[in-house]
Amino acid sequence: MPKTALWEKHSWRPTWLRSSRTSLLLTMACAVCISGALVTEANAAEWTVQSTPSPTAFSSLADVSCASTKECLAVGEESGVVRPLDLRWNGTAWGTLTSTGLKNGLDEISCVSSAFCMAIVGPGEEAQRWNGSGWTTVNLEKPPTSVQTALYGVSCVSATFCVAVGEYEIAGGHDRTLAESWNGTAWTVLSTPSEEGGLNYLDSVSCTTSTSCTAIGTKGGRAIALRWNGTGWSALGTPNAASNTYGDVSCTAPNACVAELGNSAAVERWDGTSWTAYTVPTPTGGSAPSLNGVSCASEIACFAVGSYTKEAKTLTLAELWNGESWVAVPTPNPAKENLLTSVSCRRTASLVCTAVGYNAESPGELAFKEGKTLAVRYQ
Repeated sequence: MPKTALWEKHSWRPTWLRSSRTSLLLTMACAVCISGALVTEANAAEWTVQSTPSPTAFSSLADVSCASTKECLAVGEESGVVRPLDLRWNGTAWGTLTSTGLKNGLDEISCVSSAFCMAIVGPGEEAQRWNGSGWTTVNLEKPPTSVQTALYGVSCVSATFCVAVGEYEIAGGHDRTLAESWNGTAWTVLSTPSEEGGLNYLDSVSCTTSTSCTAIGTKGGRAIALRWNGTGWSALGTPNAASNTYGDVSCTAPNACVAELGNSAAVERWDGTSWTAYTVPTPTGGSAPSLNGVSCASEIACFAVGSYTKEAKTLTLAELWNGESWVAVPTPNPAKENLLTSVSCRRTASLVCTAVGYNAESPGELAFKEGKTLAVRYQ
């Protein structure tokens, strides 16, 4: 595609309009196994709608991160001046936090406790740290040859270790992959591979320890997966997808990752040796499924979320990985147009997941004027 500003090329429109996050908006119950236990229609968990604030005429949620089953933060934006929107789930209800001083929407977030979250501010040139009561700006380091930078994903394992990924542009309009690490005090640029010609970016990252992170993206226009071992990045096998149209990745161990490769129904699973490609099933009567986010609570319990089309409507989509296959699980659709952009799963005695997005009564561009936040919970 023609070279433009990084956030225009990749994603910088209202957050929910990002390429893989919501592109479909504009254009079943069955037996499964979870953690080795058979779940039948009689006792299966289900997705239900949660009440969420929508402060303005258009409010959307782009990402969610749950530090526990009773503590989640969701981020997005409001219309008009594109104010940031941040909501907190306290185990009982969603409430609005204070985002005083932030000028743009919040794109991505990773939480490790009620007192520590790291969020990326759109268009991805700034990070914000949540300490349990308020946000503080933490300046990112820019590569010395950078003309402009954009970060698209972040993953934290503690208050003293996070990794954020994206891309930066050098003189002449050429882009390079970008990764930075947080040590509790400051961000440091990490060396990552790029290729002359074609697109170079990292779109998502998932860390299980400070010495094991997996990032997905594109190098030279081809899909790549990279592994951080604490000292450097190296190639992690070869994804089956020819290219990555912006996606998401979730790992529970160095040898257990699931990636959705954006704007499609394609998911890939890393088993420590190679990537295996899967196509998720489309709900009965539906078409054009598209995934926007994925989260795994264990090697055999993951949800990927997004949307699909049925009878000229956009409906929420949730696909469950049970260790052997992907199963479409029914999801609620409180409006005529509905979309899930992100999901965060945790396991205690059972699998509990929270997914967020937005919905509206009008399709396409009209949704900009009347979109409302959407949160659904699986338990």
